[in-house]
Amino acid sequence: MIAHSLRAELFGLRRRPSMWILGGFWAFQIVFFAYAVFFVVYSVQGDSMTAAQAESALRQLLPASVHHKVLGSLPLYGGPVMLIIGVLVAGSDYRWGILQTIISRTGERTGFLLGRFAGMAVVMALISAGSLVLSVVCSAVVAAATGRPFAYPPVSGLLLFVPALALMTTAWGALGFLLGVLSRNPATAIAVGLLWTLGLENALGALAYAVPALDGVRHLMIGTNTGSLAHALGAPTVSEGGAPGVVDMASGPVAAAVLAGYVTVALAISLITFRRRDI
Repeated sequence: MIAHSLRAELFGLRRRPSMWILGGFWAFQIVFFAYAVFFVVYSVQGDSMTAAQAESALRQLLPASVHHKVLGSLPLYGGPVMLIIGVLVAGSDYRWGILQTIISRTGERTGFLLGRFAGMAVVMALISAGSLVLSVVCSAVVAAATGRPFAYPPVSGLLLFVPALALMTTAWGALGFLLGVLSRNPATAIAVGLLWTLGLENALGALAYAVPALDGVRHLMIGTNTGSLAHALGAPTVSEGGAPGVVDMASGPVAAAVLAGYVTVALAISLITFRRRDI
């Protein structure tokens, strides 16, 4: 049942315009926020920078830092997009009795939901690999425009970053998946997810500086751990000239464990809810 559900889910996702639109929006964010904005700043303000500052700004855009740009873009820009994808995968079929029809024909809720979740994870892995490829292309354009060498990291090293990217994207997607199952309404789930991740998490993070008791909560937030894992893998923080959202709050293994916990807990709660509740 899981394999059948996975095949059906992948077949359906390929034909959903929303998936392609969201994937395209994430690609635009990489090109614009990770490369175009930084390159424009370097081009306009390069003469007013010291030689070391200008070289540091340019180095982040060159092929040697290709993997860092994608990692640094995920905490603030990519995470919410992945959350929306997770919501749409889990919650779109509640409308117009589509899900009731599917379950009435199969009768197997657990296998159906596991296959659907696996389909979401496959999409996240493909997005992660595609993001790295896009970053390779963007860095090549910058290198060609500035006359710098095409010195990419070893392919084996680049491939090691794909699982890390997949873990980050899947954690955000799993959170969206859970919200979609709980709310049974994509609009509500997206609103709650974005309000929490973009609003309340930032507010709690700022409040934790004044209220030390909240520091433990900050270490459990998905945005904090995504940014910490990105930094542990080499992405610079904002103070180091990197993208917003990259922080140094937890070690790489701890951040990875928390993100894996998000995936596990989200799937478990989704399964329990989906099996016990009327559709």
